[in-house]
Amino acid sequence: MTPKEKATHLILMFKPNVYCFSGSGMLTNSYDEPTAFHYAVQCAIVAVNEMINDLKQSLELSKELHPHANGLIAGSLVYWQSVKSELLKNN
Repeated sequence: MTPKEKATHLILMFKPNVYCFSGSGMLTNSYDEPTAFHYAVQCAIVAVNEMINDLKQSLELSKELHPHANGLIAGSLVYWQSVKSELLKNN
């Protein structure tokens, strides 16, 4: 999956879990799509930041491991940073 596809996938996964209403909220019972999309993007960014932070820690620890392991972690880090860049374009 490309970083752009992954970003879109994450947004779509979070969107059903974001309950956003316009105006006075539940009293008007009108769903606010742009707000739901915005909050879904924010949730996806938080999740991706967690992945990036974990990969940075793993990269630091992997210096003592096989060089191939270090390369795999570094590649994953680059991928998730690209996903975050795509998410920020939607922000």
